[in-house]
Amino acid sequence: MTYLQPAIKATKTRNYACVIAPGASLITVGCLLEALKIARDELYSDPLHFTVTNLHDADGSAHYDGCEPLGLQDLKTQLVKVRGPDILFIVAGHEIATAARPKILELLRLCQRHNIAVVGFGSAVWLMAQLNIFQGTSCSAHWRSGPALAERFRDLAVAETLFHWNGTIGSCAGELATLDFIVDLFRSEYSDAVAQSVCNKVLVSYPRHATTIQPGSQGRRLRHLPIILQRIVGDMNQHLEVPLQLKRLCETYMISTRQVERMFARHLGFSPKRYYVQLRLERAYQLCEQTEMPIIEIAIATGFQSASVFSKRFKQTYNISPRELRDNLAFANQPGTRSNRKKANWPPHGQ
Repeated sequence: MTYLQPAIKATKTRNYACVIAPGASLITVGCLLEALKIARDELYSDPLHFTVTNLHDADGSAHYDGCEPLGLQDLKTQLVKVRGPDILFIVAGHEIATAARPKILELLRLCQRHNIAVVGFGSAVWLMAQLNIFQGTSCSAHWRSGPALAERFRDLAVAETLFHWNGTIGSCAGELATLDFIVDLFRSEYSDAVAQSVCNKVLVSYPRHATTIQPGSQGRRLRHLPIILQRIVGDMNQHLEVPLQLKRLCETYMISTRQVERMFARHLGFSPKRYYVQLRLERAYQLCEQTEMPIIEIAIATGFQSASVFSKRFKQTYNISPRELRDNLAFANQPGTRSNRKKANWPPHGQ
């Protein structure tokens, strides 16, 4: 026997526009579009409407099953109308292809000019930060790009949380956090019933809260450690450019050097000195991968006063030099190339 759930009556009509950038995560795209389709079908009297603009296609009108395609030029026209989209969703992957960046920046400027709410997923957050869209608010970024984003935009408050949404500006780490975000959005835009209906359809019992720390982030990786060790590692992470002396850390927390060394060996498998170097190299990898900072500046930003020493330690850890990593990334971003390049040992030390 099939049980049909009655349609849910909404008190308002909302119009969403989705922009899919080249390289966008299929998980992120699927979570967003499937949730929108489910909510649309569950609501009575068609109060939810959304379009999809795919920047893979020349005119942006590539089709997704069950979704209304909208060309890029038509989307621009919609954004300047008196009754345009209520929210523009921009979905990107780990990075945005160079050719797509001007198009997305233009869309973001139109949203700024016409007071349209914007939510960025994945690396779309970088372009939003470039236009200072997050002024006065914080943003969430994927844990692998967050430190580089914070280094590039020093005044930006970057959080390791799943998503952040203040009703007009939003950011989401992407991947499965996309589903957590959209469920939370439906709860605020429509009702608990709509949010629960989406969860039921995708078999999710407990969607995560916006402030949940991302799996893989440093805060999550260290949660099992003694509090004092978490604080010491936190201080190390906040002082990568000018590394702190172990003696100073011990004095700050009123603990002996020997005690700290035993804690590091027992819980992290490294000496304090070696673990500190690993933290600095991990940040250096992220800066090499996600920024255009010169190698020497990355070395200085992570506490290495010599570029040669930095490159040597980097290659020992990742089996690739900083320059080779940059060259690989440049090659990978060329259209029509396939990945047969040298692979780096990432993440470091089993993280």
